[in-house]
Amino acid sequence: MGKSILYYTPDSPPCQAVILVIKQLKLEVTFKKVDLDNKEHLTPEFLAINPLHQVPTFDDNGFYITDSHAIIQYLTTGSKLTSPDPHILARINQIMYFDFELFRVIGEICIPLYYGQINEPSQKALAVLFEKLHALEQFLKNRVWAAGEFLTGADFSLFATFSAIYNCPIDLSKFETTMKWFEKCKKTFVGYPNIKEDSKNALGNFLKLKGIKLEFKSQV
Repeated sequence: MGKSILYYTPDSPPCQAVILVIKQLKLEVTFKKVDLDNKEHLTPEFLAINPLHQVPTFDDNGFYITDSHAIIQYLTTGSKLTSPDPHILARINQIMYFDFELFRVIGEICIPLYYGQINEPSQKALAVLFEKLHALEQFLKNRVWAAGEFLTGADFSLFATFSAIYNCPIDLSKFETTMKWFEKCKKTFVGYPNIKEDSKNALGNFLKLKGIKLEFKSQV
């Protein structure tokens, strides 16, 4: 039986989340980089695996899974990064869904900027982003880790998304608890030092190059 394969691109936060989980659990996985610029995700071979033509995509010896959250939940099944307790599982799922929404908001802010559709970030989208960051701050004030008392797969998903936000031109000084959790993750994740700086900072570097700050201008 061959090794499992992760199709990924280095500067994708969802891909980074999956890679961090694989490293944390010391799983034997072959990493296959997909060159989006050269449209490798649109080849017939890749579309046969994932019709949505997205990364990450995970191939477990012919069993294909797409979406980083689904992949992480699959990889962590039966591991120390999850629990059979339905209450804990519900909390893990809650944070996974929260992370999906947080990442979606980043897309709403940055995709129009990237394609030159607008010159300044949407204040409406920024309001939602900061609302979610305040909610995250409150979640973490009552927990040791994102989903409770121990490290779970949810921390990896949330960390990768927050890392993208952290490396943007944005003031996060009000989110002290979140920043403490973020630093704790960096010290705990065994694969974190191997993520290249340019991959961590891809979104932030784009915004800095354009001189764009993610600043919410309160109407009060």
